[in-house]
Amino acid sequence: MGLPPRPGLDPRQARILIRRRLPVPLPRHITKGTPTPGKGVGMTTGRDPRYLRGIEFFNECEFFEAHEVWEELWQELEGPARRYYQGLIQAAVCLHHFGNGNTHGARKLFHSCRGYLEPYLPAYEGLDLETFLHQLQQCCQPILEGGDDVAIDPELIPEIHLEAT
Repeated sequence: MGLPPRPGLDPRQARILIRRRLPVPLPRHITKGTPTPGKGVGMTTGRDPRYLRGIEFFNECEFFEAHEVWEELWQELEGPARRYYQGLIQAAVCLHHFGNGNTHGARKLFHSCRGYLEPYLPAYEGLDLETFLHQLQQCCQPILEGGDDVAIDPELIPEIHLEAT
């Protein structure tokens, strides 16, 4: 889980720095704005490349970029999958807000993303939603308890890993 080791910087530190968008050189395998092929995605046969690209951005803590990619896909969809993607978009924006200190916005989006994703439990599109929503709740617990002056704990940020299709 997380980024591979880099000399002088452990994976947790790298993830914190990326999340905070500090001007720090990224490991060679990550180019800012370009997802790492296959990172944390799992078996992907038959999946929309934008879904997978959004997952890669999400797992690199590039939540705004994940939101952008998934929104493009969401806009083209009709039917039941549309609300699933809306839930993923809101989960990404929730974490984006939390990471930027907007705890009120993060709290609001946490609740709405759950509302969109819960009808798809236990799993949908290869994502174990029970695990994902549990991890998201653990990450957001400080703001759910009313904390406004709390920082996101990088160790609790969920990652998305798909089951084989």
